[in-house]
Order: sequence, then C-alpha cells, then structure tokens
Amino acid sequence: MYRPRAVKKDRTVDPAGNIEAMKQPEDDIPRSSVRASKLLWTRDASGRLLFPNGHRHECLGDDAAFRTFLLRCHPDDRDVLLQLRKDFQTGHEPYETVFRIEDPRGGYRWIVEPVLPAIPGDTSPDRLVNAAFDVTARTVTSRRLTESERQFRNLVDGSLQGLYIHRDWKLLFVNRTAAEIFGYDSPEELLKVGDVSALMAPEEHERLWAYKTARQNGEDAPEYFITKGVKKDGSIIWAEYRVRIVDWNGAPAAQCAVVDVTKRKLAEEARRQSEELFSRVFKDGPMACAIAAPEDGRHYDVNEGWMKLVGYTREEALANSAVELGIWKHPEERVNFVEMLEKNGRVTSLETTFQTKSGEDVAIQVSAVYVHIGGEPRLFVVYEDITERKRTDAALRESEKRFKDIAEVSSDWIWECDESFRYSYLSDRFTQITGQPKQRFLGKTSQEIATNTDREWTDHLADLVAHRPFRDFMSKTEDEAGRIHYWSISGRPVFGPDGSFKGYRGTGTDCTDKVEAEAELIRHRDQLQALVDEATNELRQRADELSSALQKEMELRDQQRQFIATASHEFRTPLAIIDATAQRLKKQAQNNKLEPEDAIARVEKIRTAVQRMATLMESTLSAARMEEGKLAFEIGPCDVALLVLETCARQQEVSASHTITPDLRDMPASIQADTAALEQVFTNLLSNAVKYSPESRQIDVNGRAEDGYVVILVRDYGLGIDAEDLPNMFSKFFRAKSSTGIAGTGIGLNLVKTLVEMHQGSVDVRSARGTGSTFTVRLPIAGPASTTLRSVQAA
Repeated sequence: MYRPRAVKKDRTVDPAGNIEAMKQPEDDIPRSSVRASKLLWTRDASGRLLFPNGHRHECLGDDAAFRTFLLRCHPDDRDVLLQLRKDFQTGHEPYETVFRIEDPRGGYRWIVEPVLPAIPGDTSPDRLVNAAFDVTARTVTSRRLTESERQFRNLVDGSLQGLYIHRDWKLLFVNRTAAEIFGYDSPEELLKVGDVSALMAPEEHERLWAYKTARQNGEDAPEYFITKGVKKDGSIIWAEYRVRIVDWNGAPAAQCAVVDVTKRKLAEEARRQSEELFSRVFKDGPMACAIAAPEDGRHYDVNEGWMKLVGYTREEALANSAVELGIWKHPEERVNFVEMLEKNGRVTSLETTFQTKSGEDVAIQVSAVYVHIGGEPRLFVVYEDITERKRTDAALRESEKRFKDIAEVSSDWIWECDESFRYSYLSDRFTQITGQPKQRFLGKTSQEIATNTDREWTDHLADLVAHRPFRDFMSKTEDEAGRIHYWSISGRPVFGPDGSFKGYRGTGTDCTDKVEAEAELIRHRDQLQALVDEATNELRQRADELSSALQKEMELRDQQRQFIATASHEFRTPLAIIDATAQRLKKQAQNNKLEPEDAIARVEKIRTAVQRMATLMESTLSAARMEEGKLAFEIGPCDVALLVLETCARQQEVSASHTITPDLRDMPASIQADTAALEQVFTNLLSNAVKYSPESRQIDVNGRAEDGYVVILVRDYGLGIDAEDLPNMFSKFFRAKSSTGIAGTGIGLNLVKTLVEMHQGSVDVRSARGTGSTFTVRLPIAGPASTTLRSVQAA
C-alpha cells in the first residue's frame, strides 16, 4: 500500500508542467485536456472515466473511457485508492498517490497520480481532475539498483576477510567480518569508534604513520604487512593487512583487507621458543648431549657436556661415529640400544658402561628420541653419568642388609612410616612376635588399625604432628579373631638432608599378656567391690521405693478426693441447669405461655448442659482407661480437615454466643491417625476456648502442612494464662489461677497431651494473662513411626 502525499488545495504536482490546464473551469476541461502533454482525465464519484485526453493510449488503451477505473487497478491497491477518495471528498484536500494499473499489452504499469477537484473551490466535488504519468521504467530501474546494492552488501558482509575503508584514519565503511575480528557486535558499533588508530596497538602507531606517509608520497611500501590490533575488550591480536587506495564518493580513501593471524603468530612464536629452548638445552645444559644420524650413529654435533664425559674433542666426534670411537665398552649393549630404538621409536634410561678416551670406565644412563632438524630426521641422545649414584646405591644396599640383619635378631620389631604416618616397613620379627601378617598393616596409619579412644589419641597425635620423639605409646589393635592386642610403640622422627620431615622410625613390643594379667587382677578387685556396692545399693533402692510408693499413694488419695469433689460439683451444676430449665418449660406449658422461641432457647440450654456432661464423662472415662492401660488406639486414614470442621460445627451449635472461624485451606487430604482420639483432642480444646472466653466471642482455628507434619492452632481471645502456670497446664488435675470460678476438672488438657503424644506428635500453649491463649497441635502426616501399629493400649 502507498500513503498519499498531500499538497496545497489550489495546486498539485504536475510532472509535465500542465498545472494551469488542470485549473480551468469545468466547461473548459475537455479543451484544456486536449492541449495537455500528459494523460489527463476526470472521474465521477464511482471512479468511471469521463474525459480522458489523447494520451490515454499510453496507460489505459482504447477502451479506457468505457471501463470503471478501479477495475483496471491492481487488487492490492484498490482499497487504498477508495480510502483516499473518501478522505478527499470529506476534507477536499488535493493529494498524490502511486498505484499499479493494467497494461493493455499485459502485466501492470506504475502510475503517479496527483488529484484535485474539477472545479476549484467546489465544496462537494463529484468529479476529479487527474494528471497521470507512467513511471514504470524508473521504478524497475530503482528496484534493480536496490537489489544490486543488497547483493553487493551480502557479498561484502559474507567475506572471509575483514574489510574497512578510511580516509585520514576516519572509518567510512566496515563489513561484518571486520567487526567480528575486533570483537564488536555489529559493523555499526565499530563505525562509532571512528578512528582507525583505536584498532591498533599503541606501539604500532608510529610505524603505521610512517607506512601511510610513504604510500601517500608514492614511495615503495608493501601492500601486505602484519601488525598488532586491539579488540573491543582490550585484548591484543595479530592482524595481516592488505591496503589499496580506492575512490570513495569522489575522493581517494584507503581500503584495508584484514585477516586474523593470531593463531599462526602464536604457533610461530611457540616454534621459535621451542627451537631456542632446544638450542640452550643442547649447548648450555648440564647433561651430555649428541645429535647423530639414525642409520649409522655418525655425529652431527656434540655439546660441552659430551666432550667432558668421554674426553674427545668436537672435531674428533664429528669425524667419527660412536662405534668408531669405541665409547661403548660392551658392543652388544649398543646392539640392544638400536633394537629398542627401532621397536619403540625411543630409548629411556638404558644403563650401560662407556670407555673414555683415557680408558676409564664410566657408568652411563642413555636416553634417545627422534627429532627433525632442518626437515631431516636426527637422533637426539642424552648421556647421564651415574657412576657416583651406582656407588651410593651399592653402599645403601649394604647398609640396608646390616640393618635387616640386626632387625631380624632383635627381641622387638622394627617399623618405619612415611610423612603421612603410614607404615612403610615392618621387620619379619613383627609377624613372629604378634602372629599377624605384616601385609595387613603396611600402608595404613596407627590410627586406622588401632582401637584406641579419641581421648587416648589426643596427646600421641600432638607428638606426631609436632614431629617429637615418643616412648611406650600403648596401641590397642584387634586381630581377625576379635582379640585385642596391646603394643608398646616407641619412635623418633626422620628428617632429610634438607631438613624436610620424612616420617618416623622405631620399635614395637607386644605386651598383651602383661596387660591382660593386670586387667584380670583389677577385674577381681572390682568384682568384689561391685558385690558390696550392689548389696548396699539394693537396700538403699528398696528404702527409696517404699518411700516413693508411700508418697505417691498419699498424692493419689489427695487427687482422688479433689477429683471426686470437683467431678461431683461439675455433674451437679449441669444437672441443676437441666432440672431448672425443664421445670420452667413444664410451668410455661401448663399456663399456655410457652412461646416457640423461648422453648428453643431453653432446649438449647439443656443441650449445652448435656454436652458439658458428655464431654466431662468422656474425658473422665478416657482418663480412667489410660490409667488402666485399656485405651484402644486404632491407626488408619483420617481426613483431619473434615474432622476439625465437624468438631467446630458441633461446638458452634452448642455455643451460639461465640463465633468459631476455621481456616483449613492448607491442610493435607489425609493423615494416618486414630480418628476417635483426635476428635476428643479438638473437642476438649474448642470447649476450653469457649469456656475461658466469657467476654470475647471470637475463636480462630487454623491448619496447615509443615515439614511432614499437620499443624492445627486453636486460638481464643479470652482470659489467658499467667506465665507461672504455663509449665503445669498439661498436668493432671491442674487448674490455672485464671480459671477461678469457672467449672473444670483439670483432666482435659492432660488427656489432650497424652493422646497427641501417642501419635508421636506434640502440643504446646502460648498465652499471657488477659490476651487469650493459642494451643498448637503437631501430628506426623505419616502417623506414628511404627507402621505395623494397628491397635495399641495406652501405657
């Protein structure tokens, strides 16, 4: 679609210069149109052509005057032209639009059409004057140019080389590859950098200025060069440039083709450093080295170390092979060396004997590997003089033999451990003395094989960590038969020539028999003392039990008397309420004065009293069953949310003066519990909340799931509990000071606590005098830990 281009009302764009012809009065339009140099026509409100001039054949053909104008337009342009005409008829503003119309020769042609009223100043024009001209050729050329530019841009952006153009170091053009090389997200971002010098390392600026000056002055300067570049993040890269001078918008500019050659430069530098290192190792290293031909051992070069080792000069070495010089004392060992080299491609640490120029024998360790020098395979050989080491090894073996001989005849065993305190050596006497294989303990620490307590290890470990000598540490170990052995261990630290800690060395003695004999004597002594103590404790215990039983009996009697008196009062009060209410009902019925509302209220009063008696009786019976150990406890699926809701509903029915609000949205669907027991728990808690809230009428009940438990809170806003009474609230027969004057037996909360704990749950209370109380019950969702429990008697 195309947007109209609005112009002034009294004129429009006329590419042919025929504006005056389009301003003529209505009667003059045909005459003026004939004189116009471009196609002119008028259209009525429906778009039908009325007065086309003689140029109509260019765009419309011979039958243009007899067809509706819109039918000749491209389908995609019709709605736009209709809307433009409507806008014109409403606002009378001239406009210009571009659209496509059928070509009589096939296809479509592009038309530019300025439009204005047929009669200037007409407030309700029903005819329009149009000047149409064909721009098809120009449009096709423009599109081809746009497509050519797009293809050129894709070719440049897709180039494997980075390309940018600059004039006087100011960036004019950048392709995408150049942006990627220098770490920028897009060519536009790199163009914002502006100055080419920002892409070059500072130390390269002077060289690049000199290069630029030479090129400008026509001096001989290479098109290619390599320099250090700077990426967006500040890191350095190596970039290869090819620079040419091109014409850019009519003025010369520098075109730079860039390739990132960082990996190549790094590889070349690594190779150079490797060759330099090889040269230093060969020439100046402490080892004797030679470079020889693989096929015959002819020397290409030897270093100072080789000449010192065998006594020959470099000239003698280059003129002769190793065989010709006779430096291998045993030729068969050189044959073995060649075979190993052919089989494995290298030789590592082969020990042999060389004979120097002076005839002296030298113990040598030979290693060889193939290398390429100047593109040719060569053999790089390293010789190490191990004469002194061989002497030292022989002396060490002799010393170890003497040590072993002494260790094997000693009455104790000898042991060694490394710097990690792991046994590295046990003499054969260890097995002879202890009867246990030493392989069982080698590689382990004393702490891993001993059964000492942590307390016994404290001081000994402190000695080991501090590298202090120790004597007679009693180590206890268990053999495969389960018998405990007692070893007396002594040791001293071992340090290397440089003072570094190497481990421990020491002796061990088996003193199991001695320790067991001492333990047996102590056991007999302790057994006699235990018999005396047992008899004394038994007499004391019996006396304490008699005293405790007597005290408990006295307490039970007092509690029973208190309970009987309280229970009698508790039962008497609701019975009196029931009797008095029943008498009033009877009297009113006899006098025919019994109103339905009054009857309902008095019946509710009776029901409340009955509910109070039932709760009291149920709590009393449950307490009695628990005392006798006969309380049934059945674990099964329990819809605890429904149970709490039903309990709240029952309590609300008998406590109409209070409002009980349950919120159990976060409760689990089911838990494993005894439904009857939980019903009694929440009945007691709700009845208490109502009873101890005589003035505040709101009771809140909340429930949720938390860490594998269901948590139910019963909160009232009544009398509250004194802080000193809180620890005793769940004790049997206890009544808080704040309950004075309110009926109760003191067994309800004790029963609640017992039933909840039988579920392996918990109940607690938070309260303060005058602020109400909150009782929180926590029950495991999975039920008690014993999943096989189905019927349990309360203990």
